[in-house]
Amino acid sequence: MPWNPRRGEVLTMRGNVGDSPKLKPPYANSWRRGWFMNLFDTRPKEDRKLLFGRERELDEIERMLDSGFWPVLIGPPRVGKTSLMKVITKERKGIYIDASTCATATDLGFRLVDELQGGRVKAHIQLDFKMVRIELKTQPVNTLEKIIKSLGDVLIAVDEAQSLNDTRIPALLSVIYNESRVKMMFSGSMLRLIKLITKSPQTLGRPIQMIEVKPFSEEVSRAFLEEGLRRCGVSAEPLELAEAVRVFGGIPGWLSYYGAKRCARFSHADALKEVSATAKRVVEEEVKRLGPLEEAIVKALAMLGVGGEWKHIMALVGSFYGKQPDRKSLSRSLKSLVDMRIVEKTGERYTLIDPMYRIINNF
Repeated sequence: MPWNPRRGEVLTMRGNVGDSPKLKPPYANSWRRGWFMNLFDTRPKEDRKLLFGRERELDEIERMLDSGFWPVLIGPPRVGKTSLMKVITKERKGIYIDASTCATATDLGFRLVDELQGGRVKAHIQLDFKMVRIELKTQPVNTLEKIIKSLGDVLIAVDEAQSLNDTRIPALLSVIYNESRVKMMFSGSMLRLIKLITKSPQTLGRPIQMIEVKPFSEEVSRAFLEEGLRRCGVSAEPLELAEAVRVFGGIPGWLSYYGAKRCARFSHADALKEVSATAKRVVEEEVKRLGPLEEAIVKALAMLGVGGEWKHIMALVGSFYGKQPDRKSLSRSLKSLVDMRIVEKTGERYTLIDPMYRIINNF
């Protein structure tokens, strides 16, 4: 019986490793690591052999950690930052924390305690978890410091760290660096993460290393789809793959979802339609969280399609913003969108990184 996503089944793809296409290193190594089970699994990967085309990023993260640096993964949503963090954390027997719903040091502390109670990492001292939870409510920073100092040489990976909005966090990070053996790794998509981790006075001079996680190139995107579809026994016309890569760009999240639909025997047209509909809902929610001027800029860039220069954006943005912004405000908001990795600036030209943002004006 074929895989049916409506039954909640997990899609597993098996097969022999085929010949590698003519990819240049480091992507060629992706073809020599073994089976690509769950290549199109839309959940974050935790096994290195299931992570396609990210050898360079994995090697850079490992090199930074081994050299005493704290990696900070920056990139747009759905490019695989979480998968990179989970793979590295699992290999190093570290602690992974999803901070997407954490705003304070107390929230972060409870997440850390949850992981410790799960037994993945053991503290060097005996912890009374019931008492620790009580102390986190009254003295979160001091309690966190005590817990972290007890862990020894361990990696703590904080994903979606931009959600943290506690002025005590930078000082806590400084203590962790100066008074413990713990290594930290962070990821995020938003401007707040950059400010929190790299620009706070308490962390200046610390070994913070920014690592950009970018969308796949067109070549790698096509190879990703070809291999995954081959494994689940689905043939696709070259023109279909070309259209999927054009529509979804090099965003692994959208490409994986499209590939999973095709492996479930959806036609090319139906897969495009369903993934685009899902993308529309997701992007709509993301745009709602932007400021009014940032939202207007995204809509102006979406109307321009292939992007445009500052003067082109200024000419359009007023119709979405309700009034003509001043030059300083527009420049500041554009910079924020670039820092958020929603917009990319190349020379004098601004473009939307995720092509799905171009459907924003259809809302």
